[in-house]
Amino acid sequence: MPTVVLVWARHAHGNLGVIENDAWVRTLLGRLTDAQESSHAHRWQVEDAPADYIAQMLGAIVGIAIEVIRLQGKWKVSQNRSASDCAGVAFVLDSLAGGLAMAVLVRGNT
Repeated sequence: MPTVVLVWARHAHGNLGVIENDAWVRTLLGRLTDAQESSHAHRWQVEDAPADYIAQMLGAIVGIAIEVIRLQGKWKVSQNRSASDCAGVAFVLDSLAGGLAMAVLVRGNT
């Protein structure tokens, strides 16, 4: 079966700062965990871990913030593949739930 090559690249340009505030890092860690666990039936939360473990792990995390000045993005959808490969990939994508939009993109790059 032919394969599709989809590459996304994003570059953020800006000023980087180190955050040395345990409460800020702890809040961010909680938000990231909640976002990653949101699709699970039994969601894990940071508070589920022992307090001493959380304190130890927080000591090993370096918080950073970027004041974004410019975002640059680029993507590639099988432009380097043969027309027959792209046609095969698009054919398979047509049959997949949610694949139609991607099939259109692959066909547009041949």
